[in-house]
Amino acid sequence: TGKILLSIAAQRLGVKVFWDAKNLYYTSLQDRALQEEIKQQTADFKKEIALDANGSFSISECKQLEENPLSAQFTYIEQPMKTGISNYSHLNASKFANWMADEDCQEQTKLSDLKSHYKTINIKLVKTGGLTPALELIKEARANDFKIMIGCMTESTVGISAGAVLVPLVDYVDLDGANLIANDIAFGSTIEKGKVLLSEKVGLGISLK
Repeated sequence: TGKILLSIAAQRLGVKVFWDAKNLYYTSLQDRALQEEIKQQTADFKKEIALDANGSFSISECKQLEENPLSAQFTYIEQPMKTGISNYSHLNASKFANWMADEDCQEQTKLSDLKSHYKTINIKLVKTGGLTPALELIKEARANDFKIMIGCMTESTVGISAGAVLVPLVDYVDLDGANLIANDIAFGSTIEKGKVLLSEKVGLGISLK
């Protein structure tokens, strides 16, 4: 896929990377050569590439990224720096990068504090405390012009099925957590080849194995 080929190219340029089924993860950022590889790969393979920095970028690296038009090639750039306002206050949501708050968006987070710095938030039910708080957060996020992702941890189909009912309300979906475990405890909604397949059972569609 384009993601894998991009990561191979990045490794060739000396950038430490790893990937999973959804995102390309970077543990360091290199010079313009990597940006040219990003541009080439996205053009050649017509892939949408989501970048999860996993809190690994520095303030100066984020400044470089958000000023570069090529950063808009990424669908989003998730949690670019370690958590905390001392870091994310340096991000500018009006620039090219679609910064996404993951760990910086918790149940107690005031979205007004994030608005100038992030364009997108990642809502996870295990962070917000369930469906009702998540729905409230979605409503508030829309009122503040955020884009939204419904995300997950590495968790069972119970959590994934609950998150799946929110898919029509959001812009991005990352609900592959149950695909990463061998001892899933339930049947329910699934993610297959990038598609959300809703369970036809009543309620959240969950039944225990």
